[in-house]
Amino acid sequence: MQARSFLTLVMAVLFGGWVTSALWAQPDTMMLKSPFFQARERPPVPFPHSRHMEGGGPCMDCHHRYEGKKNILEEGDLEPGKPGIRCQECHGSKGQAPLREVFHRQCMGCHKKSQKEGKRAAPLYCGECHRKR
Repeated sequence: MQARSFLTLVMAVLFGGWVTSALWAQPDTMMLKSPFFQARERPPVPFPHSRHMEGGGPCMDCHHRYEGKKNILEEGDLEPGKPGIRCQECHGSKGQAPLREVFHRQCMGCHKKSQKEGKRAAPLYCGECHRKR
């Protein structure tokens, strides 16, 4: 009986680790850039995905697929390389809203909200995100 309980516990831990690693499988830092940004005034933005996951809200605050006004995307859809989860797939040249505008509205909106809530200072000025290498 104890061996069965122990085996169940081990399986639960391994499965939990597998699910968690799938959600955290993004590279630590991604570059927010796109071929749609032809004439850039500033360098691309390094985006520390893991830092945002640790201190941010739910994944669905950033990731979405709307039908009407409802976000129908499920967390299980957020797998690296899966079609339809990259911002530029909808917000590109044929998209609903221009990608640059979407990035600025999403990122700046969240950063301003964090500062109003007294959380750790998030960058608000152009040069704080668009850093020269």
